[in-house]
Amino acid sequence: MKLRLYSEFGTLQAVLMHRPAREIDRLTPYNKEYLLFEDVPYLEAMQQEHDVFTDLIKQTTGATVYRLHELLVQVLADENTRQQMLQAHLARSGQQHLSNLFMERLSTAECAVALTAGIKVHELRRKVPHLNVGS
Repeated sequence: MKLRLYSEFGTLQAVLMHRPAREIDRLTPYNKEYLLFEDVPYLEAMQQEHDVFTDLIKQTTGATVYRLHELLVQVLADENTRQQMLQAHLARSGQQHLSNLFMERLSTAECAVALTAGIKVHELRRKVPHLNVGS
């Protein structure tokens, strides 16, 4: 396959990409249209297609590919930044009081996944069995 990327600004030098992950498992037949999907995709197939596309970009353009998850883990390595990002993200659902719990119980990589894919109550309860939120 020949990839053609054209721009009036010049050659593609870098691209930021997010490999489909756990957030795809959050799609259901009931919320797919709200999330602008025609159907519930198969995660493994999406990941394979993404990997092929990523390799194609690298081989065709020589561009540097930055992976969102890896960069987010690097940013979250700073505890103050991680605390601020968790508080801001959790405030959207009125759950900012859980930020300290996330800091204590989730690794930096797990926090990055929670920020990009969300976290279900039952997933959080695996880390904190006595948790009393949600249903």
